[in-house]
Amino acid sequence: MKVDTQYKPRIHYAPRQGWINDPNGISYYDNKYHLFAQHYPHDSVWGPMHWSHAVSEDLITWEHLDIALSPDMEYDKGGCFSGSAIKIDGKHILYYTSVEKNGNQQQSMAIGDGEKYEKYSGNPILTSDKLPDKYIQGEFRDPKVFIRNNKYYMLLGTKTKDLCGAIIVYISKNGYDWEFLNEVISSTECEDGVYECPDLITIDDKDILIYSPINKSEEDYKYLNVSSTVYEVGKFNLDSGKFVSEYKDELDFGFDYYAPQVYNYDGKHHIVAWMQMWGKEIPTNTRQHGWSGQMTLPRELELNDNKLEIKYPNNLDNYLGTQRHINSEGETLKICGTTVVKITGDAIVGKIDISNQIDIQISDNQIVLNRERIADLVKSVDEGAPQYTSRRIENVKVRDLKIVIDKSSVELFINNMYTMTTTFYPEQTSLNIQGLEQSSIGIFDVK
Repeated sequence: MKVDTQYKPRIHYAPRQGWINDPNGISYYDNKYHLFAQHYPHDSVWGPMHWSHAVSEDLITWEHLDIALSPDMEYDKGGCFSGSAIKIDGKHILYYTSVEKNGNQQQSMAIGDGEKYEKYSGNPILTSDKLPDKYIQGEFRDPKVFIRNNKYYMLLGTKTKDLCGAIIVYISKNGYDWEFLNEVISSTECEDGVYECPDLITIDDKDILIYSPINKSEEDYKYLNVSSTVYEVGKFNLDSGKFVSEYKDELDFGFDYYAPQVYNYDGKHHIVAWMQMWGKEIPTNTRQHGWSGQMTLPRELELNDNKLEIKYPNNLDNYLGTQRHINSEGETLKICGTTVVKITGDAIVGKIDISNQIDIQISDNQIVLNRERIADLVKSVDEGAPQYTSRRIENVKVRDLKIVIDKSSVELFINNMYTMTTTFYPEQTSLNIQGLEQSSIGIFDVK
């Protein structure tokens, strides 16, 4: 397959060729960070799912390894769908959804050494006959496995026969043999689709449940994408398997962010998501560039007053070159395809234009991300689906803004609290800043 690298990122994980979507199995094993992803290596569109595999020492630059999982068994001929990774008895264990040709979804595992993985002879380890009757067997996926109090827990996304999105949990003593425990949460009004890619972390004695509902209903300026990502702060009961929520919000306020997965190493929680969105055209495919999809930068998570703070990855600063400056108000500055912009001030107000494609408008109480000028490039492929060209965060006074531009993506880090994420497809990368006279602005090319 011929690959055009015009829009290939430098500091984000993307496939060598073909398609990727959800991040899978993010973990630290054998002194390296491991990132797997849903992958179809033979075309730049979604196809029978494999698991790609890459490793990193710093979460910024990635080394591609061989494909970890392929749909080559009778129980996964329909695809090796999303999952997670943990360490058991010194081995790197991958849990994934094995999809049969008829669409039936079950859970399987593979055992490896960080490079090569062999599917377990007892697969599938969790068959669809262990799914309670109220749920749909073809909607039973995305195992996230974690260990608490010497017990293994497996979260799974599903949907009831009443068409309500839900997360369920299974429990095991050894990581191989599983029994149903309970329904963790479910949609109260059945307005959502499957609750995909569930995850659970603990920060400061609070549990945070993260999931990606399909077709979640809009709430004012939130949840406008065809599929969204939600986090809930509360408490997960290890005995009953129920989650009691205290606070709920959207995780990213941009256009291209889905199916995140969190990993914890050295006391820090980092989150990575697919930096793309379902239901729209992807120019690297329509222009026959031979690849589609990339991941966000790893973002550090902290908790403050029951709200997640989502932070810029400070280790990216190790790759920044000499600071550049905008010389005059309204000057358009040509920048390299991979650039970081840092802006600070008591109250940042103004407008930032990136490559005549992306507008960032900041007022005294909100920030707006607009990509109306590339609406035709990323238009919806689903007839009748809404076509939003701007997203915003309200009731925010911007004092710290970091913008990471990497060939075909823009990530905004706002007050070390919120993020907004979008893709774009410029011929030449440029920057125009207006109205930020009272702010400090630094522009750094990535070395």
